[in-house]
Amino acid sequence: MGPPGSGSLPALGVADFAPGRDYVAVAFQNGRVFAILHASDPALPYLPVVAVDPGDAAVYVFVHGGQEVSRFENLAVGTHEIPDHLVARLLAREYGAGRGAGPDVYLLR
Repeated sequence: MGPPGSGSLPALGVADFAPGRDYVAVAFQNGRVFAILHASDPALPYLPVVAVDPGDAAVYVFVHGGQEVSRFENLAVGTHEIPDHLVARLLAREYGAGRGAGPDVYLLR
């Protein structure tokens, strides 16, 4: 494993998003906005009031991006990866799994 921002990083898991841990997976605005972030991420206070089109039924998912464009990372200079399968599990935990057609989901980083 290389320094942060290069090569592979250790992956976060569902347990890292448990209450009292360093990471949060939380819904705002009646479930229209879903955040997967470090608890101290400076974007977090803005997500409850971010403007979303009231006529659009989509769920907007915010995941911290990091510096590598090919993966989600936990911080601006990532120390851990947030794998895509973890994003899917956190979404399923919040919104349910296997319910057929649901709302459109937009991933934003």
